[in-house]
Amino acid sequence: MQKSEIHTSDLFDACHVLFGKQTDVSVQFLNNYLKLSGLKAAYRKRARETHPDRALLLAVESDILEEQFKQVQSAFERLRLYLENPSRFRLIEGNPGRASASASRENGPIKRKAAWKRDPLRDHVHTGPIPGGKLLLGRYLYYAGVISHRILVDAVVWQKRQRPPLGMIACQWGLLAREDILVILKRCIPGERFGECAVRLGYMDDKQLRRLTAWQKLLQPRFGDFFVSRGILTAGQIDRLEKDHWQHNWNCRRNPRKRS
Repeated sequence: MQKSEIHTSDLFDACHVLFGKQTDVSVQFLNNYLKLSGLKAAYRKRARETHPDRALLLAVESDILEEQFKQVQSAFERLRLYLENPSRFRLIEGNPGRASASASRENGPIKRKAAWKRDPLRDHVHTGPIPGGKLLLGRYLYYAGVISHRILVDAVVWQKRQRPPLGMIACQWGLLAREDILVILKRCIPGERFGECAVRLGYMDDKQLRRLTAWQKLLQPRFGDFFVSRGILTAGQIDRLEKDHWQHNWNCRRNPRKRS
């Protein structure tokens, strides 16, 4: 199978978004040190710090946090795609931006579109088999070759932004006051979710949290609505793909040995 090329600087930039610019990143860090578990923990921490719902607490514009949140989501998906199968990519040393500038000086001006296409991880379309094991719908669509990695990231961010905040629902149900939300946000520890912190601090119990999260999922739009609203897929295509997705997960449960 032909390998996709990816500049190490693209992966290093993603690491700096999630782990901080002070982190000493190298190819050895990516291949020998960084694990999916550590990546997910760093993502949860940064996603909580940059979530637009914290705009009021941090006294900043929600648009600023939304842009940072999208960068965090993109960095996470970029690194996860690489870590899940590093052998699928060929690492290229250097910065693609500098390479483009050098080529421009030597060969004259290049079209803007050609430079934009130089992002193999985000624009990557999977061409191999669908991996075994249970998959979320977005990842199934990606591994089925229906959508690119760029579209997957955009869809995930879109759905998270459409989901009503848990604290807002708790206020509507009379479980929390506005002041309680600010206290909970301030006392969340790294990697801890809002609901988990609320339970730890005694603002609600586990049963109430389960009811809140179940209702939150019911209120958020279907994942497939993103593709229909953007004209990427039709409603009929989404319905068929959702059935295929359900069948895939069902087959994996019945035949666990086929998981890869």
